[in-house]
Amino acid sequence: MKELLTNWEFWTAFLAAIALILSQLPPVVSWFKKAKLDIDIHARAFLTHKIGNPNLQLHLIVRNIGGRETKINSIVCKVIHNKKIIAELPAQNYLSEDSKNNVLLTKFSIKPGQEWSKTLNFLNYFDRKEGQVFRDASKSIEDYVFEKRKEDDKSIHYAPDELVAPLLDQFDRLFIWNDGEYLLQIEVNTDAQEAPILREYRFTLFESQSAEMKEHTKDYSSGAGVYFDYARHSGVLVDLQN
Repeated sequence: MKELLTNWEFWTAFLAAIALILSQLPPVVSWFKKAKLDIDIHARAFLTHKIGNPNLQLHLIVRNIGGRETKINSIVCKVIHNKKIIAELPAQNYLSEDSKNNVLLTKFSIKPGQEWSKTLNFLNYFDRKEGQVFRDASKSIEDYVFEKRKEDDKSIHYAPDELVAPLLDQFDRLFIWNDGEYLLQIEVNTDAQEAPILREYRFTLFESQSAEMKEHTKDYSSGAGVYFDYARHSGVLVDLQN
């Protein structure tokens, strides 16, 4: 026994074994930690629309503060006004790193200690019926303006009211950004929890901001905001509060 106590080779090997065991303790402890996500957002959201169809953009940060890898299945933003859900907008895509393109949002996983931070676009695409209305009206206006430009390519031409009317009706059906108080409910659905993770934020949409978005309709007869993008149809920023 005395020889063992004074054998430096034994103690070197023993201490190395202890160090190896201790190095494995954090992963072992993490086996018993549940999956847990922390969610945060940027203090502002950007609101706009396409022929009344609501769009919302915000920067979302998701952190995995649990001990297990977690898969995000979907992210949805519910818009609540006057205590009623007036829109459920799924996150469809996010801005690329250079902010030049939109990248399709699919299911993704976050490892423990990892952070996922993206600027998300929330919207519902036109359904089949509304999509057909938009395509027909857009083509009619574009064809009309194209023919007029054959006669005079230096002037701005405007389609007659009967060609624009379907788009104005569509705007009236789909537009939701009226002035007032709103509640945004961010819902993150994962494979690790039965109930979604929810965060709520409030914002005020002022009358002038709502009116600015409604003004887009005045340009539809020229095709602006219909078959080509128009810089003036950018949208408005609102401040979010917990």
